[in-house]
Amino acid sequence: MIAARSPSRRAGPLLISALGLWLGSACSATVELPDRDASGGDSGGSDLATLDVETGGPNSAPGPAEIRIDPAVPTTLDTLRVAIESEAVDPDGGPEAVTYLATWFKDSAPTLHSGLEIPPQVTKRGETWRVEVRAFDGVAEGPVVAAEVTIINTPPTLDGVALEPTNANTKDLLVCTPGAREDADSDAISVSYAWTLDGQPIEGATTGAMQPPLQAGKHYACAVTPFDGQVQGETVHSNEVVPIDPEDISDLPFISFQPKSLDLGSVLPGATSERELEVFNIGVGTLELTGHEFTGDPYFTLVGDLPRTVEPGGSTTFTVRFATDQPGLKKGALFFESNAGNGSSVSVPLLGIGSSPCLQIQPTFIDFGGAYVGSQHERDIKLISCGTLPVTIESAALAAPASSPFKLDLSAGPGPMPWTLQGGESITVRVRYSPLTASPVAMDGTPVAETALVSFQPGGFAPLINIPVRGFASALGCPQAIIEVEEGHYVGPGTTLFMNGSKSFAPGGKPTIFSWSVTGPTGAPVLSVSPDSSSEAVTYGPVTTLGVYKVELKVFDEVEGQVIPGCSTAQWLVEVKKETPLVVELTWNTPGDPNQQDTGPGVGADLDLHMHDGHGTKPDYDGDGEPDGWFDADHDVYWFDTSPDWGVPGEADDPQLTIEDADGKGPERLEFPLPAKGERYTVGAHCYSSYGFGPSVATVRVWLFGTLIAKVSDVVLDTGQLWEVGYIDWPSGDFTQSFGADGGPLVTADYPNPFF
Repeated sequence: MIAARSPSRRAGPLLISALGLWLGSACSATVELPDRDASGGDSGGSDLATLDVETGGPNSAPGPAEIRIDPAVPTTLDTLRVAIESEAVDPDGGPEAVTYLATWFKDSAPTLHSGLEIPPQVTKRGETWRVEVRAFDGVAEGPVVAAEVTIINTPPTLDGVALEPTNANTKDLLVCTPGAREDADSDAISVSYAWTLDGQPIEGATTGAMQPPLQAGKHYACAVTPFDGQVQGETVHSNEVVPIDPEDISDLPFISFQPKSLDLGSVLPGATSERELEVFNIGVGTLELTGHEFTGDPYFTLVGDLPRTVEPGGSTTFTVRFATDQPGLKKGALFFESNAGNGSSVSVPLLGIGSSPCLQIQPTFIDFGGAYVGSQHERDIKLISCGTLPVTIESAALAAPASSPFKLDLSAGPGPMPWTLQGGESITVRVRYSPLTASPVAMDGTPVAETALVSFQPGGFAPLINIPVRGFASALGCPQAIIEVEEGHYVGPGTTLFMNGSKSFAPGGKPTIFSWSVTGPTGAPVLSVSPDSSSEAVTYGPVTTLGVYKVELKVFDEVEGQVIPGCSTAQWLVEVKKETPLVVELTWNTPGDPNQQDTGPGVGADLDLHMHDGHGTKPDYDGDGEPDGWFDADHDVYWFDTSPDWGVPGEADDPQLTIEDADGKGPERLEFPLPAKGERYTVGAHCYSSYGFGPSVATVRVWLFGTLIAKVSDVVLDTGQLWEVGYIDWPSGDFTQSFGADGGPLVTADYPNPFF
């Protein structure tokens, strides 16, 4: 399984252009490193920096850069990016080439984000975001330059428009139904209607219905425009409906299909998948099939001659073929040209998935932290073939100066390059860190980390995969402070913070003196660290004021009566937010359902959201070696028990399925106000029944304190299939996606359902 960390704890890549990083030569190499926060996670953006391995001479601080934020007028859907309009000038060009350090403020308050990029998930309309940027030459920082933007309103959107009935006659009422309304700013959305007849506007038609009588043989369509009270969104157009005169219907043929939609499964490059499609004539007249047309992705073909004639009550069979060398989910639809009375409104939705080689590498970043001169350390890198096809690794290399303390050990690999890994196969290589000299230090005495880059080149046209490596060494043997806050980086009001410094180290083992401090946001009550600020593990709280709390730890060592200060001050930022700690949402699209807005038993595919706490005792149907928690009456949240009693007695800490949809496309929504520490919550989705509409395409989203941390989409589910999406560890909030043996989603067919 591959851990997908929360974007709130993740930074964009730190792009570094390094001179002489390759074997100490005078050439240049470009490497990609994440800008790390105090927790060891990434911070919030990407920094452009250049490292010069040649240093010397007195140092002067670099001058100011000229910057701007793009876009200049952003919405909540835009990524904020700092653009360097004019590079900072370093008078003496060293000791390292200039990097850029960024600090972000939201409405004048400091945030957890750093780097040159802010993802759209964290911004809201009306907020003012300010960035302060300083040039840094490895020793000294230049003057601060700043830029700011204000987030403006995002236009609303509609998820499609349906005009029904699709096989109307001239006496029917046409109803225009807009799809789901969405607004990134959570504004209320109204809609306006417009109608056309044979492509020309119908004057005065501004409601959601067209009254009969209708004109036979004419093309009716409607259009809907959303409005959030400030701006209009994009107009969405419906399908066309061509009414038929009821007197002309009695002797017409009508077309029908079995199955209603086709899932052609996964195919390897060069292979094909086929499914039979039976076409029925359920009318009175003779059905004449004269041609066909595919829409959507161009990977579907029809096998069978045309034209064909089908008598009333009869049928004919075709074969639909799917082939692609392009990975991912493919969608299409098949239409038949015919004389059927309903021919223009009936199609067969098509689904297929292209397989491809897949290479996953763990971890994606190696940080050795602090070490002492003469010590030896090592970390493993695991390479996993996560697809059904073999994957080739053409090369592996370490980009670093010749004197670098980092080395790449490939001896555990399967011999000389290239390497070929079959589906599901994995190998391990090793990175070693053996510092022989102390790392350089900044003006405040903090060690400057040494860096390297491990690169793997997969075969074919796959991009280079980079694993940044860093570490620092001290010849003085100064102790190093390391903070762990059990609650992570985001908590709700009323939380007590449990802070631990036990992983701090010193030459002789652990530091002998600890010094904690906590700084709260403006207006927050000043609290004491318990039991005292000199303990190795302490608590602080409860924290009640919304905003960012800064936790700092200094450590000291005592050697023969001499107190040795720490290498640096460790820092951990915690933001108190009022949003629900954990929210999970399931949505789905069923191409075979012509109207996903209607309601009632069996009128749409029924998918159900599940989440269990890992304590269930059902048999191991999914084959992972552990008892299952699905459909467990006490340990699974789903439609049967929408709020089981977890944790302490009472409802205050229990999860709740707040939205349930049994006949459409969702959403189903689960909210968890107080997840328990030390627990792992597994998220799943089950297709209760497709009700004859064919497979659905499911998407699951996970929010942590209002921030979207995971989205897993394009998973095809049909009746009886259960999809294990992944699991969430608490209180870290880390989401880990689940994978099947073929590297795709973990879907179990015909999962036993106690209600079937």
